Formats: sequence, structure tokens, C-alpha cells
Amino acid sequence: FDGPSGVAIQGKYAYVNNYGGPGGLGSGNGTTVSVVNLKTKTIINTITTDLAPAALAINKKYLYVINYVDGIQGTMNIIKLKTNTIINTVSGFSGPFGIALNDHVACVTNFGSNNFAPFGNTLSIVNLKSLKIKNVTVGIQPAGVVIDDKYAYVTNYNTLYAGPSYTNLTPGQGTVDVVDLCKRKVIKTIPVSQAPANIAMNNDYLYVTNYISNVVNVIKKC
Repeated sequence: FDGPSGVAIQGKYAYVNNYGGPGGLGSGNGTTVSVVNLKTKTIINTITTDLAPAALAINKKYLYVINYVDGIQGTMNIIKLKTNTIINTVSGFSGPFGIALNDHVACVTNFGSNNFAPFGNTLSIVNLKSLKIKNVTVGIQPAGVVIDDKYAYVTNYNTLYAGPSYTNLTPGQGTVDVVDLCKRKVIKTIPVSQAPANIAMNNDYLYVTNYISNVVNVIKKC
């Protein structure tokens, strides 16, 4: 692999996005998803995507890959699993970083540029049938996202990379926004620790990893 940053599993196959990393094409220069046979533990196919595939999600028929590109613009490739080919590409994102699906929509976090030029502050809700996008304003540098049938839960990283080569991290207040998927608006903002990056959930709780604070916040769901 080359800078793998995400994985999605469907049956006996895993799909791994290659963002690009040291020793390969370089960070942010990858353009592929690797298809892995989980039984043989081998890469059996490679799918070409747009620049810097950052994350991916899967349903029964399709693989959705969001591409960071240059942190200003971004895309989502829709890949048919049966043929491992791109059948559609959606544009209009801003440094997309995270994606989550339910049966009706894909929610994509628009992180923006690492150097705050510009920073992102929207969650894109994509209708999976029409592929139309509705943007909802959330916090600064939305990163992780999970969704159920009613709500999207979005982590807002809010951390400036002030030094050269993306060093000297300067964090602000980390938050989680609760977005009502029907009303398409934030209904609650929850303070968390510094640099909340990823989020997971079960039936009752949200679990938020905080990169700088080195803690996991546990939050009771709505």
C-alpha cells in the first residue's frame, strides 16, 4: 500500500484507499484504492481514483471514495463493486476528510486546507439517489463523522498547523456537532478535548478520539 488511511469491507474483500505517504508517491499524491482478497491476503485489483483519496465507505452495490485533492476542492468517486469501475464523480467538496453512509445519504466532512487557507466549516449531505448536495455549517475543520437514520455526529478538529511541514500544532476548542438530517441543521454542539479526529458509535454512546489530548471522550447519544 501507499499511505493507506482507510478501509471498508464487503464480504470477502477489503478496499483500502492509498492517500500517498513517505517512501511512496508522497503524502497527498496517491490516486488508487487497493482491492484485497481477505482469504488469500493479497491485493487482487487496483482502482484509479482522483487525487488523494482520504476516506471511503461502502454499501451493498457501491464504494464511495472521497478525495482531498488540494484541500480547496475535492471530489467523491462512486465505484460499482461488481466491476470495480467509477460510474460517477461528484464535485463541490472542500478538502473532504471523512464519510459516513446510511440508506439515503452520504455525509462528508469538509476539513479544508491544513494551513487554514481556507479552513473548512461544512458538512455535505449528499442524496444518494439524486447526488445533490446540501451543505450544513458546522465547526472549524470538521473531520470525523458517523450517522444513523436521524442524526450525523461531526467532530470539529479546530487545530492550526503553524510550523513548517505541518508541525507546531496549536489547538482550539474541540467540539462535536449533532446535525439533524431531516432539518439539515445543527441542533447541539458538545465541547470535547483537543483535536478531535475520529468518532465511532454503538447504540448508546459516541466515542471520540482526541489527537492532542491523548484521550477518548465518551458521550451519551441523543
